[in-house]
Amino acid sequence: MKKSLRLLLLLAGLGLFGWFIQRTGWNDILGTFEALGWLGLLALIPYTVVFSIDTFGWRFTFCPTALANVPYLVTWRIRLIGEAINNTIPSMYVGGEAAKLFLLKREGVSRLKSASAAVRSKTAQSIAQSTFIAMGAAMAALTLPPENAAVKWGFAGIALMGFSAMTLLFKIQKQGTVGSETRL
Repeated sequence: MKKSLRLLLLLAGLGLFGWFIQRTGWNDILGTFEALGWLGLLALIPYTVVFSIDTFGWRFTFCPTALANVPYLVTWRIRLIGEAINNTIPSMYVGGEAAKLFLLKREGVSRLKSASAAVRSKTAQSIAQSTFIAMGAAMAALTLPPENAAVKWGFAGIALMGFSAMTLLFKIQKQGTVGSETRL
């Protein structure tokens, strides 16, 4: 049963990949590769470096003993699979987290530790993104000319909402998700 499911999922994935290629068009894909040449592979280097550092940080979201027997390259591959699912399937960036939990379970990491790390990781990512957006909006509010007062106030409001969301996420994380929901 397990092998049949794996084969079925493999065939479904290959079929979906073929469908994407067919929809894009072989000529367009080949034309892009010909235009880029082998130097196009250099575009993957920055993402690989950032992703590798991010995976190193992701390991810190687990308790110290959770990944003691899981090599770095295994966690790198697990994250790559999860992020590929998050970026491909419209599941609001949570489908890949379930895949990560499943793959970590196969490596001997408990579901509780994996789920806790997933919540911490997504919270940290949300805080980083909201902070980045809020800082950009604050800079726009400060640097736009005075004649754009309405736009400046709009950006100031976005910055305020971003910093408020960040503060709220910190508070929820500190008190615990269930505890915060219970208090609400």
